[in-house]
Amino acid sequence: MMSGVSMAHDLSELKVLIIGAGASGLAAARELLSHKCRVTVLEARDRVGGRIHTVEVGGNKVDMGASWIHGIGPNAEDLPRWKRRYNPIYQLAKDNKIQTVPTWDNETNTKISFYWNKTPGKRLDDSLIDDLFDRIDEHVDQSVPFASIHTSVEDILEDFEYGSTPDSKEIYDAVANFMYCQVDGAELSDMAAKYFDEVWKFDGEEHVFPDGYKQIIDILSKDVNIQLNKVVTTIDYTQDKVVVDTSDGQIYIADKVIVTVPLGVLKADSIKFIPNLSKEKERAINRLGMGLMDKLCLEFPEAFWKKDKDSDWICYASDTPGLWVDTLNVHKYFGKPLIVMFNIGKAAIQMSSLTDEEVLESAMKAIRNWYPNAPKYVNYVRSNWGKDPYSRGSYPFVKVGATLEDFDYYREFDSTQERIFFAGDGTVKGMIGCVHAAYISGVDSANFAMFGHKYEYSNFSHIKLEESRSKFKEMLYILPGLIFLLLALIVPLIFTL
Repeated sequence: MMSGVSMAHDLSELKVLIIGAGASGLAAARELLSHKCRVTVLEARDRVGGRIHTVEVGGNKVDMGASWIHGIGPNAEDLPRWKRRYNPIYQLAKDNKIQTVPTWDNETNTKISFYWNKTPGKRLDDSLIDDLFDRIDEHVDQSVPFASIHTSVEDILEDFEYGSTPDSKEIYDAVANFMYCQVDGAELSDMAAKYFDEVWKFDGEEHVFPDGYKQIIDILSKDVNIQLNKVVTTIDYTQDKVVVDTSDGQIYIADKVIVTVPLGVLKADSIKFIPNLSKEKERAINRLGMGLMDKLCLEFPEAFWKKDKDSDWICYASDTPGLWVDTLNVHKYFGKPLIVMFNIGKAAIQMSSLTDEEVLESAMKAIRNWYPNAPKYVNYVRSNWGKDPYSRGSYPFVKVGATLEDFDYYREFDSTQERIFFAGDGTVKGMIGCVHAAYISGVDSANFAMFGHKYEYSNFSHIKLEESRSKFKEMLYILPGLIFLLLALIVPLIFTL
């Protein structure tokens, strides 16, 4: 557990209401409870976890929302705050002896099998796909520095030389979708090229949970006062106390409120704030994007995809970009006859309005393009995050026209008289869309609610202290070498005199 700053305050009378029982809300609750605050969590659904949702498919645990610990650590890029520290989600797993399994150490190092709808049963040549990956990646890297906030990823790929035939265009579309669209759950035309790669992940391997991400939620929700089926409609912060109304007619009063609902819910104006949020905050929320990625998990009598048993992903160049663009080979990690198929952006929106039978028919058509003799599935489960009124999408991204500063406006609390605080996976600039971002923001928002800017300054001072310590240690390592070099220069001079 990340610890907040130690302040000589009696917080036992501080009453805090948290909206949302996902990773962010529960992390905030536990941090507040560790300081003896009075905490209540209101959750709109009939379950906890938010977009972490572990279900059973034929006796197997499957995550239909968040799945990965994105880098177990230690360290996150060059961020001083995380120097020598694990990803807090992995730290929770370690502390509570929750099993995790490594998948890859970097998504660019994954093993991929690629199929194309025009050549049923035949896998595309790996060298062709590798060449496309390398050339697209190089083209984007060279173009991004010249992008403005209004430049999309699609814009900078307009002059990419993928070939002159409709066939080569189809394969290119699938590769580009796999490379970029799954990161944001959005179309290439919506993703801001200037910022699409501005996500800081923790170093180290990416891990998944054989028994589901819900184990982390179970740890975080233990002994927390959570009220389910409470749909918040209004948050009034015009007075000293904050008044919160729910759709069932109940009224809650608190000193502070932490709002952890997904960005998609805020974008839909599902909650009325009195007074309205600041123009800067409203503009930031409206400018940022909420991506959509949906999953279909299928269980089969056996893992019939033996020629691709070592692949992490089975990818598909269909005639509809984004449709079943990638499929995770779950069998590789858990030894279960399971695959998880993904739809992204427009394809996910298209699928969201179809019946289960129609979605399954589309999925099996794709699978039998790869494996003409594939058997029928025995169990399935699908997600539909876009139609979920308490999510309205999968995870946030930087949309064309937005900037990284919009995340700061989204999170800031001065304009709400330091009574309303915002947390979630869209409030941590540089770590958007990850569970660890939701968790970190929950802990931070709790500390801001308790200590205001004193927490920010204390945390900043802690970072500076760590940097000073690191520089001092580096000097200690360098000092013997400097002394030796100095002696090497001085001693010969002494003998020549």
